Amino acid sequence: MTPLWVTGLPPAPSPRRPEPGWWEQYDVLMRNPREALNELQAHLAAQFDIPFSWVIAAPESSFAVPPEASATAWLVPEADRVVVAVDLKQPASLVAEMLLHLCAHLTLGHVRPGDARGHWDAPASLSPTPHRHWDREAGAYVDAHFARSVRRVSTLEECSPREKAWLVLFDHIGRMVGQQRTLHLTTEAYQAAAYQRQAAQRLVAQLDEYGGAMLCDGVGLGKTYVATTVAVHYANQWWDQLTDTKRSATDDPFRITVLSPNSVVSTWQREAIAPLAAYGVPLATIRVISHSKLSRIVPSSDILTRSRTAISDMEHLLLSDLVVADEAHNFRSIGARRTTVLRDLLRCPTSAPVGQIEGLHERRMAGSS
Repeated sequence: MTPLWVTGLPPAPSPRRPEPGWWEQYDVLMRNPREALNELQAHLAAQFDIPFSWVIAAPESSFAVPPEASATAWLVPEADRVVVAVDLKQPASLVAEMLLHLCAHLTLGHVRPGDARGHWDAPASLSPTPHRHWDREAGAYVDAHFARSVRRVSTLEECSPREKAWLVLFDHIGRMVGQQRTLHLTTEAYQAAAYQRQAAQRLVAQLDEYGGAMLCDGVGLGKTYVATTVAVHYANQWWDQLTDTKRSATDDPFRITVLSPNSVVSTWQREAIAPLAAYGVPLATIRVISHSKLSRIVPSSDILTRSRTAISDMEHLLLSDLVVADEAHNFRSIGARRTTVLRDLLRCPTSAPVGQIEGLHERRMAGSS
């Protein structure tokens, strides 16, 4: 066979890449596509070089291959046009991507007016490796000619006001849900559950900013161990700062007080606090005080009693750097004696050396309910 060479034909026009404004308008139309079908068609037609009439509608037809149950888009040929149909109940992002895919089919001539059979697409048609040849061709066309440009910025000054607002919002949400990795590394060895570390990070962020925080997770999510994770974080952070300043922990220990119902004092001591010794938290720096001791304070109360080698529970509470109130709803009554005592104690100035290591000697209050 002798090859035949044809010269002098104009080169095939290369598709126009969408401008940023085109994408912005497309995103606006996709917010409510059901009410903007005509505008959507005109917007797509301005960018796709489809050489025949087509319309976005919802027809019935037969197909070369019976549609799968997951089918969400259809191309139906009629005598003088091709009808494009998309299930508008699908997420807007899927509808937007599917319309580009369908228009690529039309541009490539996969379905034309007068064809005997139509074509259908499912979400799998948009995958990086669809099993049908036409879908691979349409996907390659969209990737080559409709890839959204990625705007990259290197400084905050290059961001628009809207982008700056989003950055502030994302940062705030990240700190609130504990996504920022600011817990002491020892907490990862202590606490294996990622969701409990995230809860602890959220508490640390609130404690650092406001001096207090509430942990209100549901039953069974381990509020006790979220609180001990916070304790591990602060105690080890304190050790690091003491090391940096070449000071001794015996001179200025990081004290922790747990206020709990009398029924779970022994549980705190035996199950929650005892394991902390292996993670940099000296057990001698932690006291567990029952709520009832705050309700009945008289000169002879145990909470005021000192030993030869240790300060009283009251002094320990006053000097504590971290106070954890278990079952904090027991303090919800403003007029209750225990609530009044705790409020007044936490407001009291202490004789603790507040200026020796800056930033950690503010008393922190964490409550769980």
